[in-house]
Amino acid sequence: MQRLKKDYRQKKHLLDTLKRLAEGTVVVEGKHDIAALKKLGISAMAYSAVESGNVSIPVGRTIYLLTDNDRGGDEKRERLKSALLAMDNRHTINDELGRKLLSMLHATSIEQIFGPAEEILEEK
Repeated sequence: MQRLKKDYRQKKHLLDTLKRLAEGTVVVEGKHDIAALKKLGISAMAYSAVESGNVSIPVGRTIYLLTDNDRGGDEKRERLKSALLAMDNRHTINDELGRKLLSMLHATSIEQIFGPAEEILEEK
């Protein structure tokens, strides 16, 4: 019974997280991350497009920064924050949800999340 409650809470938490991501703008490191999120129904864009200023993000939108849990991911996250703040479009920048998602799925990179997420979502 305890296992069922834990599984239900984990699945609900994952679904809530995916819903939040779907309602915002998601920025990731690269094409493999975009592909992994697409399999989960989440649209994302690469950080290079944001950093270069080649994207238009709706005013007031929450931007979720999903970078890998490594030094490169940390550096890209900081550069992204700077680029987004320079746009000054009254965005809300959230870099915590990505870290929580990685932790929840015991992954170190965004491209690794699909398998664990699929397992949780398929559980009854």
